[in-house]
Amino acid sequence: MILRVVLEIESLLNYKFPKEYVDVVLLDNGGHPEPNRFDTTKRKGYVMDRLLTLLNEPTSL
Repeated sequence: MILRVVLEIESLLNYKFPKEYVDVVLLDNGGHPEPNRFDTTKRKGYVMDRLLTLLNEPTSL
């Protein structure tokens, strides 16, 4: 079910999500990442509380 939703969103956005992102969504839609901080080339210490939920009900809380 969630894979179908991901494919529909990709189609609507005309964008292909990275495989790693899709793998995480399939495993833990709406989950809380651990660790919850990450760095980019422009900034260090971003905080992410929860992954984007693609269904009405997250699969993990």
